[in-house]
Amino acid sequence: MKTKVILFGALAAAMSLPLSAYAADDGFYLGFDVGQAHYSGVTGSLAPFGGISHVSDSDTGYRFTGGYQFNRYWGAEASYVDFGQAEANVDVTTPSAGSFAAKRQAHGFVFAGTGTYPFNDTWSIFGRLGGVMGHVKVDATGTGSLATATATQTSSDWKVTYGAGVNWKLAENWIVRAGWDQYSSLGNQNKTGESDVNLASIGVVYRF
Repeated sequence: MKTKVILFGALAAAMSLPLSAYAADDGFYLGFDVGQAHYSGVTGSLAPFGGISHVSDSDTGYRFTGGYQFNRYWGAEASYVDFGQAEANVDVTTPSAGSFAAKRQAHGFVFAGTGTYPFNDTWSIFGRLGGVMGHVKVDATGTGSLATATATQTSSDWKVTYGAGVNWKLAENWIVRAGWDQYSSLGNQNKTGESDVNLASIGVVYRF
């Protein structure tokens, strides 16, 4: 909740600044986004024994992006994105006492095409579609009756990603953007398990 308040507060502050016209339609750009990453359905993969005492499925995520805008409508970009981690802790008493703690971490490299629709010289919406080479690591530690659950698993797999958002032109070469992206089924079903991860973010873009 705190992250969402920060995102909307930053966007509101940016919208209160003076508006200006767009720079050239084509060219290279760099971007940075930060926001809240959410791991969907991690309970089963992180805490498979039931008796869950604590689950944290959201963390701060961030993305560095480099891209090229071919014209005002179409572009391509490459990104590095980090989703932080999800955590779960389990305590069981039957058939005998034991505990289980697990962390799931994910990051990846993204290659995507982008489409932009400008409403005017200040506002536009965008979408992106591409692939992510997702790297997932799961660390599990068990004690007592769950000691055999101790293990570390990793996976690296290509998966689909897509997203959408809105751009606001802040200055001659600066854009503020807010968006939502889905990274589908990150992980490997036979190793780390799979989980959708989404990132709600706000960021800035500098166009050369």
